[in-house]
Amino acid sequence: MISPRWSTYMLLSQREKWAEKTFLESTYFLHGYWVILVDDFEKMMEKYHPGLGDERWPFVTHFVGCKPCHGNYGSYPMDRCAKQIKRAFNFVDNQVLQIYGYVHPNLSTHSVEVDAPKATNVGREKVRG
Repeated sequence: MISPRWSTYMLLSQREKWAEKTFLESTYFLHGYWVILVDDFEKMMEKYHPGLGDERWPFVTHFVGCKPCHGNYGSYPMDRCAKQIKRAFNFVDNQVLQIYGYVHPNLSTHSVEVDAPKATNVGREKVRG
């Protein structure tokens, strides 16, 4: 893996050599801070679709400031971190479940139900390898 600092330096200092051989991703929203994203998951699900990767649908949501592995939750209250981690998990889980015709009806619960519009196509799609 190349250091972002090194690659930036090389692109700036040797632009003519590296510019043609380099692609800088700028069309995807590769990651987002959880405090900004979690309250909008339902809006994203209604309005947008996974896979676009732009500001509408995060590829990764990071929980900076929550530290469950250390027995405390850092800068945020434990109940807020735990609740939002669960919601983020279910948000991502829906992306897989919907392929099979299921969905979490509410991001705050682990329960799953049939997603009627998608369920009609389950088993009819051919898997391509």
